[in-house]
Amino acid sequence: MPIYVNNNYFSEQNNRMAYIMGFLAADGNVSKNGNRIQSQLSLKDKEHLEMIQSEIGGCEVYEYESNGYKSCGWHCCSSQIKKDLAVYGIIPHKTGTLSIPKVLDKQYWKDFIRGYFDGDGTICKDGTGFRVTITSANKEILEDINSYFEENGIKPSNLYKDHNNICIRFRSQASIDIYNLLYYNDCLCLKRKKEKYIELMKEKYNSTRLRNFPKEVE
Repeated sequence: MPIYVNNNYFSEQNNRMAYIMGFLAADGNVSKNGNRIQSQLSLKDKEHLEMIQSEIGGCEVYEYESNGYKSCGWHCCSSQIKKDLAVYGIIPHKTGTLSIPKVLDKQYWKDFIRGYFDGDGTICKDGTGFRVTITSANKEILEDINSYFEENGIKPSNLYKDHNNICIRFRSQASIDIYNLLYYNDCLCLKRKKEKYIELMKEKYNSTRLRNFPKEVE
């Protein structure tokens, strides 16, 4: 029986397609020869790939072990999806050429950035507070994210070297503003990362009310 794929998933702009496109920009791969689009994650994030599979179709999420690490994977094959993603710069060997696609309506940039953050971002403790870090192999997409944050009242970050990559970092208050900008009710997201985000905000500010503090964290 043929595997179902929604070939037109990326043919029309909306919040969900922008999120998944951002996630694939960070943690996906488009084959150079053929029409395979795929992603592999740690097994603990299997539910996230299952969500993507439920959105787009393609193969059932599978489990495997590599170098002692338990992982999971998903892929679909679609010439139309490969063509549509190329319009947004999601192409084979995208490293070094990636930016936020300017053809994407700006109302969906928050979804694209949230997807990219779920793929190539971290939220962690930092002394008595916490910080958000977003990493990339090229500076263009980080500069785009910085500019978008600045347009929305968030002070941009310097660019830092992170081994062979570059990153931008935001500490506690800016991280809260980023949360308020990127997340909203029923948005697609990596649940594990969102839950950690909320946990760290609660840990630092559980008895303090701050400007724009997320209601679900109070």
